[in-house]
Amino acid sequence: MTTLLGCSPDKSTTATSTPPVVGLTLPPTPVTTSAPATQDLPSGVYVDGHQGTPHYFITLTTKPDNTLTGTLSYLYQDGHNFQVFAFTATTTQTGTATLTVGSQPEALSATFANQTLTLDACLSYLGLAQTSTQCTFQFSPNGLQ
Repeated sequence: MTTLLGCSPDKSTTATSTPPVVGLTLPPTPVTTSAPATQDLPSGVYVDGHQGTPHYFITLTTKPDNTLTGTLSYLYQDGHNFQVFAFTATTTQTGTATLTVGSQPEALSATFANQTLTLDACLSYLGLAQTSTQCTFQFSPNGLQ
């Protein structure tokens, strides 16, 4: 009779875990972190025109959760201003924002980068804007002037 070592007809077998491989080192998984999308949009005033001329401006508050709140207003030649609308917005890491305006059923879209916010298709809803350049708002470190 031939006897196999390690085998026994009267004993049950149990599964064992695979032992760890010795000498194998896996590199750490890189973790990519991005700066908040709103890093490019500090809180403050953004303007689409020059001092002394009538133009639109946005007063923006950037929140830590990458949301925005603000107002879009128009500054007249005599220094008076009129609030056109207030908004809240969500942002993405790719530089887009979705603006919700009060009870409006459709959201507005915008893009942002380098302290500049551009409202998409603003000529369709900003009655005093005459060219698409008036859809682009630059951060004004000195506020509204």
